[in-house]
Amino acid sequence: MLYSRGHAFIYSQLNRTGSSSTGLYLRQFCGPDFTPTTPWTPEIISNSGVVGRVGARETFTVEPRFQVHMALDAMHAGLGAEIWDRCAIVSNMRNPYTRTMSIRNVWERQGRIEASEDADVVRGQIDAMDIEGMGLRTRELTHLDGRYALTHILFTETLEGDLQALAADRGLTPPHPSRPRLQSNENALKSRHPGEFISPDARRRIEAAYGWIFDLYGYSRHPDDALQPPACRQAGWSGPTDGLATFQREGQI
Repeated sequence: MLYSRGHAFIYSQLNRTGSSSTGLYLRQFCGPDFTPTTPWTPEIISNSGVVGRVGARETFTVEPRFQVHMALDAMHAGLGAEIWDRCAIVSNMRNPYTRTMSIRNVWERQGRIEASEDADVVRGQIDAMDIEGMGLRTRELTHLDGRYALTHILFTETLEGDLQALAADRGLTPPHPSRPRLQSNENALKSRHPGEFISPDARRRIEAAYGWIFDLYGYSRHPDDALQPPACRQAGWSGPTDGLATFQREGQI
């Protein structure tokens, strides 16, 4: 998580949504002596803001108060209502099919599962994932129940434009001349499209575990359309989440 005092935003980092690149960019506005090339960052609490713990746990003798992945209620408790109420609350979101594929691909790179290009093997690996548990954890992190409402959402499918809009809204001018390149969803998944690797059973479980994401943002429930932006973005919504409610009331998503 990140908190920028000067630019009044709080960032909740949801994994496998483009959040690492987003966090590298936004950390420039939160803590001192940070450069985008820093491979890991200890917990920083300064007058500039807060950077949650990123990196090797063994570098800390005391568990950090703020960490990279924190539920919004824990962030609210750590920062306090006065800070929370004056800030924009920002997070990422991604189509659940592509996010599930991305998590599987990371596990492969980490050696946690067998590396394979065989479609049947990959489908079996996804079928074996704890999709229900991941859905619950996602809901815990994002708290989309109204208690700690997000004001800005950065969709993986439109991340470049969404990040530019956030920068304009918050007056973010990077102190460093370049920022991390944001990998496009198409490039990340061009060799493994969810439409080929999501089995009917996995599709059913993903829809059940993440139904609230499909419904709230208007993502297609068909894996073949997993790389498409959500309907709320296609409909022209680009602002805080209260604008999304207008689209929902008018039946546009």
